[in-house]
Amino acid sequence: QEGEEEVYQLNLGNLDPVDEIAGVQGRLKNLGQYVGDMTGVLDDGTRNALKAYQSSRKLEVTGRPDQATKDALVEDYGS
Repeated sequence: QEGEEEVYQLNLGNLDPVDEIAGVQGRLKNLGQYVGDMTGVLDDGTRNALKAYQSSRKLEVTGRPDQATKDALVEDYGS
């Protein structure tokens, strides 16, 4: 309705470091590759998101946050 405004809370720069699983999950989520919560657990959803991301970036598809994948996440998303 007219006169109503929507308010969105953005936590810019509020991601865990890329060396932590929650940081990997957050970057994957913000890049549209992960739909789960940032649990900090390398579960099946996280591994599947990593595999999809790795495949899209033409990296070795391991489902693990190896150094090449973390480097690509930082390149695509930022530190």
